[in-house]
Amino acid sequence: MRPIIFNGKSSLEHCRKEFQYEHLAGGLTCYEQDMSRATLTAQHASKEHHVVINTSLVEPFHPIIGAQYLVLGETDSTDGVDMMVRARVLNCIDGVNIPRLQKAITEQRRFFKERESHRDDAVHNAT
Repeated sequence: MRPIIFNGKSSLEHCRKEFQYEHLAGGLTCYEQDMSRATLTAQHASKEHHVVINTSLVEPFHPIIGAQYLVLGETDSTDGVDMMVRARVLNCIDGVNIPRLQKAITEQRRFFKERESHRDDAVHNAT
């Protein structure tokens, strides 16, 4: 994914230079209030990944640079960015037990899938 272009430089480079957060390996690394854009960064193996978030639907947004966030929304594409997430939910999850959160999400997905299959069976048996 290509980061946002900000005055000829990537916005992540701009934010790291301006706010001197070069040491950050993950979490919220940049917030551009005037553009309602945040950049989340994650490190996986030796590669760094960036996700651009449109925060206009969750304003006022009070960012915590370096914090981990959970984002729910729709993907969108816009000028200068291959893909952007238009956030409908943007919550700081610092201090949350991530493996437990992942397990809860997996359990919830399994529950919904099972419930849907029971509904399909009920509709099929009724006809």
